[in-house]
Amino acid sequence: MIVCALLSVLAPVADALENGVTDVMLAAIRNFHDDLAYLSSSLSVRKFAMFVFAYAPIIVGALVACLRVRLLPAQPGPESSVCFSFSPKRFYDRYRPRIA
Repeated sequence: MIVCALLSVLAPVADALENGVTDVMLAAIRNFHDDLAYLSSSLSVRKFAMFVFAYAPIIVGALVACLRVRLLPAQPGPESSVCFSFSPKRFYDRYRPRIA
């Protein structure tokens, strides 16, 4: 995950380079070199790949955390059943107003 975080830092750099190449292309809109289009596209792909590196560990980590919680044996106590098997009746029974 640390590698993904470090790679995701390069997304703004790739975005800035892509914007620079696009500006050069727009300056000479009728006769820019074809290689500039390939360069712009490759920088765009790198930018979005870096964003994937930024968000993929978050999604994978959340899935692993949910699976670990679900697959671990339930611990005794009221907070063990909150995550996946919320029951309004149990919630009401626990937090209902006590009438003396």
